Amino acid sequence: SNIKFPMYVSVSESVDNPQYNPLDPDILLETSLDVAELEGGKSARDSLESIVRNYTKIKSINFTNVRKERPAGKNESKIYDLENFSLSYSYNEVNSSNINTEYLIRKDHAGGLGYNFNTNPKNIKPFSKLKFLKKGKYLRLIKDFNFYYSPKQFSFRTDFNKSYLESKMRNTSGLQDLELPAMYSKLFTVSRIYNMKYDLTRSIKLNFSARNQSIIDEPYGRIETKEQRDSIWNNILSFGRPTNYQHNFDIRYTLPISKIPLLSWVNSTINYDAGYDWRSSSLAASNYGNTIQNNNSIKFNTQLNLTS
Repeated sequence: SNIKFPMYVSVSESVDNPQYNPLDPDILLETSLDVAELEGGKSARDSLESIVRNYTKIKSINFTNVRKERPAGKNESKIYDLENFSLSYSYNEVNSSNINTEYLIRKDHAGGLGYNFNTNPKNIKPFSKLKFLKKGKYLRLIKDFNFYYSPKQFSFRTDFNKSYLESKMRNTSGLQDLELPAMYSKLFTVSRIYNMKYDLTRSIKLNFSARNQSIIDEPYGRIETKEQRDSIWNNILSFGRPTNYQHNFDIRYTLPISKIPLLSWVNSTINYDAGYDWRSSSLAASNYGNTIQNNNSIKFNTQLNLTS
């Protein structure tokens, strides 16, 4: 089937027991565990052991560049071919605890969908076969008129990164009524990248690239209700809150001066570059507006070829 499905799975777990009891550094941990078992039974021993140990468990799974490769001997690419697409996804989860942290949970999702179309479009010269144009060297401008009917390359990629962190500090002060709250940190970003190369003619070449980045806003805390899940999906379907957009555009034109017999010794090109950068302000500073920057440049290059 020519389908490439690379997968990597990893599970690791580590437990580190200190020699001395962190809650009573002058006492060996084994001694404290024995005392806890005498006073409260095996459950008290297990509870103390889980509090003082350093525990970490990591689980991950990755699918990198899942794709369908082009069959041998098939060189022509169609815009709708499955071989133009690729998919990647990774998931990583960390669970840990220690004497200061009751629990820490971190979950990271990352994925991307890519599309890349490359082709060699045929060059069209509508006037090249007209006989009367072949005789006049001053009609070369018309005879050599040409164009391409499709872009040379077009690619698109969208990536997302979702990070979730939940942690709760352990109460080691000895105050039984002190309950420390859980803390949350989230970041959900989506980016879209576009690239296009289009040779309009043999002498006019155009390149365009753009990048857009957005943030998917999520409610604070754990996502447990239908309303919270619906809020996230509504933000995803609306492509999130834009935070950064930039594009670059350049066009190169080789002037047809050399096709004029009297000026065949002159080669001249024009390059035009344009850039646009937009950055949104933070939510805390939304009253101060956004940042926009434009860059434009034009370059002329002329080369004289003189021989004697």
